[in-house]
Formats: sequence, C-alpha cells, structure tokens
Amino acid sequence: MTSSSIPPSDPAKEATIGGLLRQLFPLSLSDVIMALGQPLQTAVLARLADPRLTLAAMGIVKAVAHFLESPIIMILHASTALSGSRDSRRSLWNFILMLGGLCSGLFLILNAPGIYDWLFLDLFGATPQVADTARPAMLWMIVWPAFIAWRRYFQGMMIRDKKGRWLGWASVGRLTAFSGLLLFGLAQRGQGASVAARALIGGIFVEAVLAHFFAYRSGASRIPSKQAAGLPATVPAVAHYYFPLAFTMLVVWGGRAGLVALVARAADGPIALAAWPAAWGFCLLIANSTRMVQQIIIAQAESLPASLLLRFAATAGLLCSLVLGALAFTPFGASILLGLLGGEKVLFAAALPVIRMGCVLPLLVAAQNAIQGYCIVEGANWSIQQATMGSLLTTLVVTWLGISWGKPGAFAAILGMLSGLVVEVILLGRGSRLSSRIGQDGS
Repeated sequence: MTSSSIPPSDPAKEATIGGLLRQLFPLSLSDVIMALGQPLQTAVLARLADPRLTLAAMGIVKAVAHFLESPIIMILHASTALSGSRDSRRSLWNFILMLGGLCSGLFLILNAPGIYDWLFLDLFGATPQVADTARPAMLWMIVWPAFIAWRRYFQGMMIRDKKGRWLGWASVGRLTAFSGLLLFGLAQRGQGASVAARALIGGIFVEAVLAHFFAYRSGASRIPSKQAAGLPATVPAVAHYYFPLAFTMLVVWGGRAGLVALVARAADGPIALAAWPAAWGFCLLIANSTRMVQQIIIAQAESLPASLLLRFAATAGLLCSLVLGALAFTPFGASILLGLLGGEKVLFAAALPVIRMGCVLPLLVAAQNAIQGYCIVEGANWSIQQATMGSLLTTLVVTWLGISWGKPGAFAAILGMLSGLVVEVILLGRGSRLSSRIGQDGS
C-alpha cells in the first residue's frame, strides 16, 4: 500500500466524540498490549528452571530498565508536538540520538563488575544468586533505551499526521515477536532471564522497525516545508524544551520506588507488597487505555474546540471507569483477580478493596493526560513538572498517614495514588490556559 492509497481523514467525522474515540482505540492498543506482556512473561518464567530466582532477577532488571528509560518516555509527546515543523523535527532527531545513546551508555556502565555488584547487592539488596541470574539479562537490555527512543519518535509523527491506526499494527507486531521468542525459549528450556530479556528486546526492536516503516509508507515521515514560530529549532532549544518533561518522568519513577518502600513498612507489609502490584496492575490495564487522549489533544488542540476535546477525554475516562467497576464488583472480575493471584485468598482479600477504590482511576488518568496535553501545546512544561511534584508529595504523605493509622498497606497506597492524581489535575488546570480556551469556544 502506498501513501497515496490511504484515504484522507474526514474532519467532519473527527469533530465528534465518537470520531475521537475511534482515533483513540488503535492508539490505546499499544498500551494494552504492553500491559499484557507482563503476565505472559511471568507464566513462561514460572515454567523454566529456578523460577523464583528468575522472577526476582527480572524484577530488578526491569526496574533498572524503566528508570533509565524514564527520560525517553516523553519523546512521544515531544515528537507529536514538534514533528509538524521542519527544523524542530530535525533537531529533535539529533537530540534523540544523543539522549538514547546516553541512556544506553549508562546501562552499559552499570554492567561493569564493581558497579554491577553495588547495584544489585547494595542498592537493591539482592542475593548473590539473584545477581548472577540477572547478568545475561542486563547485557541484553543495554540497547533498551535507544530502541524505545527510536520507536517513540516515529510514533509521534504518525499521531501528528492522524495515522494512529498504524501504531496498533506495530504493537501487534511487538506482541507477536515477544510471544514467539518467549515460547521459543520455553521450548528450548533456556535460562529464564536470558529468555525474558531476548523477548523484550526482540519485541521492542520489531515495533520500532514497524513504526519507522509505517511512518514512511503512510507519508507521516515526510519533512515539513516550514518551521512554525515559537517552537524550538535547534538541539539546545529542544533540550531546554524537553528537560522538564524528562525530569517529570524521573520524579514519577523515583516516587513509585518510594511508595513501594512505604508499603513494605505497613503492618501487613509482606501481604501488601504482594497484593499492591497485582491490584495496581489490574487497575492500570484499564486506566492506561485513556492515556493516549493526550496525543490526540496535542495533535488537534489548535483545530478542534477545547470543550469538545475535554468532553471526549471525560467520556473515554468514564467508559473505562465503568468497565473497571464492572470487574471490581462482579463475580467474573473477582475470578480473574483470584486467578492472577494464583488462588491466594489472603492476597485476594487485600487486593479487592484496592481495585474497588481504583474504579475512579481511569477518569482521573484521562483528566490528567488531557490537561497535560494542553500544557505541552502551550509550552507550559514546567507546569507539568510542578504538578507532578505536588502529586508525588501528596501520594507519599497520604500513604504514610494511612499506614501510620494502621490501614492495610495496599489500601493506603491506592488512597495516596488517587489523592495525588486529584491534586495533580487541579495544579495542571491552574497552570494551563484551559479556561481562556473554553471561553473562546463560547464566544
């Protein structure tokens, strides 16, 4: 299929909540597929030799990978915002090459013998057996940040050019490659950490290649002829534009580590540590379906009314909250959760209240991402950073208070997360120019 054979989008159909929801579906598919990868990986590793050592090792490897990936995450947002301008796009690509190389270089340094032992044995407190098990996976994951940056750059182009359906196909390619490599490793009875890391790298490599290819075939990668005024046009300007976005993600991932440390200190610490990630992951599987409202708003903030885009975000969030509520308050959802927890009724009892409290999470995530989108369009990236700091502080304080008052650790954590999101939405709204945009819609 050539780019000329792809039918152009119809603005009249896009300017409705239904049309925007149809755009959201293929974009959300990428987040849903990424969320599905974790249970598949766990199921395979549990069937290989030394599953406890392997799962522990991969938990640390992925924590390191996510932290070093965190400065890269917002490349998608920057590419969506900047790829419509000639000089901005070229400068962003050069900046990505440097940032991706830096993060992968740091991953390489962490594999050095003395630093590796400090990281696993001292910082994470792992046993020598876990550290030894993780070594091959750490070597495979060196290229992880660079591949993430490559993929997100071309994903942003397609979102900007309203070619988001191709992102869904690239995500399907990633899941196919990831699953195939996992199953191949299972059939070969390979070393678990190596099997998992090869599958992760293989999957993200395939998705990056497909994103690059689809951006080219769809025409989204064509170089714009003009440079928009007010957008960064040089690598230093792009770095200045991007820094608060990268810092925001560093804060988020650092805060999540701090939250886990608080949960471990609850009265039911051992149970809470097991119940919290299971329950939180269950909620995020639904809530993350609303994250891509941000990309749609970035791409169309100047062409569609703010009131319409905000109603679209609220509708997407409400629909996902209703789905999560149906799972949280029905026997069908309870059976799924119990199955994920391996039939452990004690963990189930600790996780179920978290999911029921978390039913409002998709609505809050949709509101958070919608207003963040407007802040990015307006260049108010420091407002995002300040709102994130306020959210993190609120989350940690509320969680600590809940634990101090004897609440179960997982329940205190969801109270903290929801409180933090409410504060973040309020601060983002104050830092954006949404009120004036809505006022212009009505004038």
